[in-house]
Amino acid sequence: MNIKSIKSFGVVGNVVLSSILLVIFYGTILKNANNTYFSASGDGLKSTFGSAYHLNYDTTYLRTAYMNYPFGESVFYTGGQPVIVNSFKLLKSIGIDLSSNLVGIINIWMLFSIALGALFIYLILRELNLPIIYSIVVSNIIIFMSPQLDRFGGHYNLAYLYFIPLMIYLFFLFYRKRKLYLSILLGLVALLSLGTHAYFFGFYAILLICFWVGAFLYDKKSFGNIKFILLNIFIQFILPFIIFQALMLLSGEMHDRTSYPWGFFSFIAYPQGIFYPLTRAYGKFIYVKQVPWEGISYIGLVSLIGFLFIIYNSVKKQRKDKAWNFLKITDSPYLNILFWSSFVALLYSFGMPFTLGLQKLFNHMGMLKQLRAPGRFAWLFFYTINITTFYLLWNYYKQGKKILALSILGFALIWGSYDSYLNVKSQPKFINNTIESLNDKENETEINQWYNEIDFEKYQAIIPLPYYHVGCENYSLYKGSASIGQSFITSMKTGLPLTSVMLSRTSMEQSVKNIQLFLEPYNSFDIIDLWPSEKPFLVLFTKKDFLDENERRIKNKAKLLTYNSEMEIREITIDDFKEILKETKEKVKTEIEFEELFDVDGFLSTDSIYNFYYESFGDKYSGESPLGENCYCGIITKQNLVLETKIANIDTTKNYIISLWVENMDRDLYPRTKLTVSIFNESGKKYYNNKIDIWRKTKIIDSNGWGLVEFEIEFKEPTGKLSISMKNKLMTKGELKVDEILIRPSGIDLYYKDADFIYKNNRFYIMH
Repeated sequence: MNIKSIKSFGVVGNVVLSSILLVIFYGTILKNANNTYFSASGDGLKSTFGSAYHLNYDTTYLRTAYMNYPFGESVFYTGGQPVIVNSFKLLKSIGIDLSSNLVGIINIWMLFSIALGALFIYLILRELNLPIIYSIVVSNIIIFMSPQLDRFGGHYNLAYLYFIPLMIYLFFLFYRKRKLYLSILLGLVALLSLGTHAYFFGFYAILLICFWVGAFLYDKKSFGNIKFILLNIFIQFILPFIIFQALMLLSGEMHDRTSYPWGFFSFIAYPQGIFYPLTRAYGKFIYVKQVPWEGISYIGLVSLIGFLFIIYNSVKKQRKDKAWNFLKITDSPYLNILFWSSFVALLYSFGMPFTLGLQKLFNHMGMLKQLRAPGRFAWLFFYTINITTFYLLWNYYKQGKKILALSILGFALIWGSYDSYLNVKSQPKFINNTIESLNDKENETEINQWYNEIDFEKYQAIIPLPYYHVGCENYSLYKGSASIGQSFITSMKTGLPLTSVMLSRTSMEQSVKNIQLFLEPYNSFDIIDLWPSEKPFLVLFTKKDFLDENERRIKNKAKLLTYNSEMEIREITIDDFKEILKETKEKVKTEIEFEELFDVDGFLSTDSIYNFYYESFGDKYSGESPLGENCYCGIITKQNLVLETKIANIDTTKNYIISLWVENMDRDLYPRTKLTVSIFNESGKKYYNNKIDIWRKTKIIDSNGWGLVEFEIEFKEPTGKLSISMKNKLMTKGELKVDEILIRPSGIDLYYKDADFIYKNNRFYIMH
């Protein structure tokens, strides 16, 4: 058998074994792939929805209209699968329509990524001169033990198991050959990874940086030419990034996406999640504190022993040689570079250096803050430590005492296979879901019959109730309700876009305009002027969910069209929304004119007793918009004592409501300012202290960017002192402006009337 035949045998053998294992574990899914959903809710269903909508209804390749109506979104922020779906979209434009099989094709491709991942690991092992059969077995052990398998349950774009092994393999080839075509291939992989998920590009960036540093130090003769380095880094990294940024601009990139997504310090990895079998049966005998899901990327028992051996050997070398020889953990320079690259990634997955008392430093890290789940960087270490361990095991077998070495090697292969089995055995049942409503293409079931009763051409978009808006990172309207899944399904079936949002880093300006509709009705709904049609909206109300007061207002105004056991389908017009605003103002006008009110310190009150506190900062009765002309001003990154006042005549039988206006509540990070309210008794002892994220208590976002923050407190004593302080730990600069602080008993309303507006409980309703 010649060399070419041997290579072909290994590749074919690897694919055959991987395919057999796929059938064993995922055979049921593969048989019915087009009617199976890896997730029937959450991010997984959203990805299916986004993919189907983009293929069937969107008219462009780079934008989708499926959520965030009327603005839409760039396909790269949707959690859909733009690379695959746009390929189908291109085929559809030339007459090859695969839309009816989209779900099945994507499911099969995700599963087949396991076989592709195993193939690239096999090729890496062969580059390390490991035997064919050994490489076939080990590559499948590693891939079926991968922590990425858990992403099949929802994060589909992160579920492609071939990306990391492919990157490692191509860098290996480039290390050996240093050819331009390999640089181009690496650049294409970088671009593809960006188009699939930004984290793959993050992994790629660490590999690339450490590769060039390591190659320069290991082999200056081959990698020491500065022009050579710069040219290849440009092709491998800079050019793909520039191309992707150009695509982002063409997709309508927004200027005001959040600069600081939530989660970095919550989604870190933990040593016990990497080195201890928290999720394995044999790890239950010793109690080890559980860690969040994102913090688990178990490397397997064999590689744990291998890692301990590597650390021991490195320390031993350092003590003996007093040099840099401890970095040479194997006889393969590239594998050494790869190992230390992944070790850097592992440290970063622990949140280092920012978790070492340097949290404020992270505020200045620019684009790095966009990768808010550092725990995923442990995946690089998972693949590398397993490749390195099984490489060292084979070398030990070749050089060691045959019986002992064979026993160790046999144990490693058997236990590695066992670890892989434990990792994959129960996973298929969690991703084998059926969604009858989607599989009912003809809408014959009781829950789907209403689709045949309505002319969807009459409507411009869908408003789900309860409403949800997740993605701008500064506000979140989310109850975990059934309305999410139902709205996805309805949009897929009808082609109507959703006004709601479950996306990533949505434009702050767009988000505020949509959210405003579901806060208190105030002076205007700015979004009305941006709706491109006069058509009404379809309102979906899922019966099992709780509606807040503002959602009930919309539901009650909407006309009932039809209903079933799970939901009501209603219709609301633009005029209905305008009527909600009008009715709100008319109600306030009626109250001030006809209710019995008492003149108390310049206000009209529903109670004759003076037991409220008001701080206007000097601009009471100052015109149509009293906010901001005279107000508290401070540096938002510092602790601002906005209010400190003595309190007296407090009715301890009632809760009190504190409200205040804060500027820039329509700008990134400002709503994530923390407010601290403290109450002290007469002797100065603090008996109440509460920290509040002000976005959680925002009742109104006005068109001028000011937001009304309101919350309840409870006084235990009738006299004492109250303080309100505010600080934003995420921002690096900015001004804090606060105005119109009102503290009033719950159930007591305060009014006053101006030529331009009526004031009620810190709201300024413009009456013209």
